[in-house]
Amino acid sequence: MNFKKNIQIFLILVKLIALFGVGLSYFSVSSSPFFISYKTYLDGEI
Repeated sequence: MNFKKNIQIFLILVKLIALFGVGLSYFSVSSSPFFISYKTYLDGEI
């Protein structure tokens, strides 16, 4: 049985799904108007 390789493939899939979820949540947050106004406020402060 190729059990160890299956675990490696499963871990890679989990990492990809986690990265996709984080990217999706970051994109939805960064495109929200509150975050955009907060970012422009920070850019104005610096």
